[in-house]
Amino acid sequence: MAGEHKTDEASKKALEEAKKQLTTSKDLYRTTLRDVKVQIGTELYNRFFRGFVRDRNNTPEDNERVAHTEFLFKKLKF
Repeated sequence: MAGEHKTDEASKKALEEAKKQLTTSKDLYRTTLRDVKVQIGTELYNRFFRGFVRDRNNTPEDNERVAHTEFLFKKLKF
């Protein structure tokens, strides 16, 4: 009976450690996801305020970025 009590306590400790690790991992995931969402939102906001004007003075990359932004805003229905 004493042996069962020790294993029961050991399993409870292992369970508590697993819960702590899960909580830590969930918090890390949430903060990482929040940071990614903020970066995406900031990029979309900046692209929106730069406008959708294609210009001869723009580089081809800038014009391509404008085209992608137009597509995103049409799909997301902003």
